[in-house]
Amino acid sequence: MKIELKNFGVVKYFKFDVEKDFNIIFGKNNTGKSYATSAVYLIIKNLLNIEEIFLFRYFISDFNFDERFIDFQKELETKKTVSIKKELEALLIDLLSKIFLTELQESFKNSFDSIENLQNKLTSEKLEIRILSNLINFTIK
Repeated sequence: MKIELKNFGVVKYFKFDVEKDFNIIFGKNNTGKSYATSAVYLIIKNLLNIEEIFLFRYFISDFNFDERFIDFQKELETKKTVSIKKELEALLIDLLSKIFLTELQESFKNSFDSIENLQNKLTSEKLEIRILSNLINFTIK
């Protein structure tokens, strides 16, 4: 998995490859090395916690399985083969937007004081976090 940060505070671009055994981060003082590695840590921490959060928060409090998939169940009854790609994509998007992003925003707010402060003030470019893996790629703006 790779994590990319663009326009994150003083950092114009930062890429971290989680699959590598060894990463070297170097640069002059006050160029955002610690800032970027703190963000990567928070992203990884929240990704690792997503399974527990998903099981306890999503299914128990925010998710009604029967209502969500009633159309899918009807389709299963009338057809021999059904594609579940659309339903799985919708579930994954819900999982990422309702849980992961909420938890990540809270972590960033606790660590960096304010989410608004994460935007690079020197450029007009928007903050962007990209997570790239073999299973899924997504961008947070």
